[in-house]
Amino acid sequence: MLYRLLVKFYVGIYYDPLEKEKYIFKHPQPKRPKSLKMYEAQVGMSDIKLVINTYDGFMVSCSKACAEEGGSCDSVGVAAKESAKVGIFDATAVAIASNGG
Repeated sequence: MLYRLLVKFYVGIYYDPLEKEKYIFKHPQPKRPKSLKMYEAQVGMSDIKLVINTYDGFMVSCSKACAEEGGSCDSVGVAAKESAKVGIFDATAVAIASNGG
């Protein structure tokens, strides 16, 4: 019975308007700026080998690849073991600011 009640909330409506009813944009899509491309990554607790789950490993491999693709800014956070008393720590203010908006 509870399943039937929950299913009602997730039933979507498919809307496919006719060609004459579709919205026509007034202005073209703006061009993508070439100035800043930001990449965000979480470093830590990913592998037993210390290859990419350290800051040094990240800077050697991933950061170089992001720069070669045209990236100009990295936001890097570190993951720590989650605990009821301690919580999750983030070591960089840049990552906190970018995640907060």
